[in-house]
Amino acid sequence: MKKILINSQLIGERIKEAREKNNLSQRALADKLAVSQPAIVQWEKGYKIPNTMMMNALADVLDVTTDYLNGR
Repeated sequence: MKKILINSQLIGERIKEAREKNNLSQRALADKLAVSQPAIVQWEKGYKIPNTMMMNALADVLDVTTDYLNGR
């Protein structure tokens, strides 16, 4: 079985890149996802990673795939 490593920094970079491509501020993205703006900061800096449901919501709002957000 292959080990899967989660790179929280890469996920954060991908979230930020997609957010900026969609011309969204951190506050606007937070509002769309019904989370706090500090949560977005923590994700983008790689301090925390979104759970599976939130990754799906991020992908929908940012018009990207979850594979893209996960760095695949």
